[in-house]
Amino acid sequence: GSFIPETILITGHYAAAKTGVTVGEVVQLTTADEFGSRYGFGTMIHRQAIKVFAALGGFSSNVYACPIAAAVGGTAGTATLTFVGAATTAGTMYFSIAGDLYALTVTVGMTAIQQAAALVALLTTDINSAVTAAVGGTGSDHIVTLTSKDLSASAAEIRVVYNPAGTPQSNLNPSGTAVTISSEYLASGAGVPVVSTVFTTSGGTDNLGDKWFTFITCPFTDSTTLAAYKAASVARADPTVKRPFGYVVGYVNKTYAQALALPATINAKFCAPVWEDRVLAPSYELAAAITGTAAYSATIDPARAMKNVEVALATKPGVNRSYNE
Repeated sequence: GSFIPETILITGHYAAAKTGVTVGEVVQLTTADEFGSRYGFGTMIHRQAIKVFAALGGFSSNVYACPIAAAVGGTAGTATLTFVGAATTAGTMYFSIAGDLYALTVTVGMTAIQQAAALVALLTTDINSAVTAAVGGTGSDHIVTLTSKDLSASAAEIRVVYNPAGTPQSNLNPSGTAVTISSEYLASGAGVPVVSTVFTTSGGTDNLGDKWFTFITCPFTDSTTLAAYKAASVARADPTVKRPFGYVVGYVNKTYAQALALPATINAKFCAPVWEDRVLAPSYELAAAITGTAAYSATIDPARAMKNVEVALATKPGVNRSYNE
């Protein structure tokens, strides 16, 4: 019989340089590259699209975008990587940045300054990277500064890990050199998101109209955003509207005790809060990956329980736990 297709609306920040973008405009896009071209590669909305489309097989006619305005008081998050010493043996240095793995080839005699420059070149080549990279000036040219493309508090979700797979990678590192990362997560990112335009026009009417979205991504975890999503999901589930949507809220840099307390603070029946501190990607990408996977599973097998559906994301190895203890 007939059924409503699983349809996803991806929301999030876009690059300020994209001056032709209209905040709150709902646009149908069929690939992650289309998101990158329209809103900027490596931006929050684009990187969510990468995770969603990866779960959907790379293409879908049931995915839409809704860009939001820049965060109020938005600033980028940063971290530094300081290289020390020249390599006495060849090897590979492995870095996970926002869940993406970068393998830096180091040759014998390669200095700290050369290693820093090589990492910058590696990151600059990747247009999908969540960060930009630059070396310092004279005297600091062995130091790489990473700067998030997103200008909001969500930049603090971007994780930087050396040898994320542990021993299998550290055994391949060059000798004679070392790298120090200033913090595991980018620091100093700030800015309050404004998500009201996703749901309401400037005239006060429903921005989504009669279009039915079964999933809407929620890339932020602040109380104001969660309250707005809760109100919108309840309103669209009203019998006079009958267009309910579900949304996933991800958490990666919380303790287990903090995660246990989250559902009670959200208290929204259309929201699925998900905590997984092993995930190397930002929380909004965890949520997007789950959203895409859930939509795909519901399309091919609507009766399958979501609790048994696997999500493909890079995680820290060697950490096993039971959630039923």
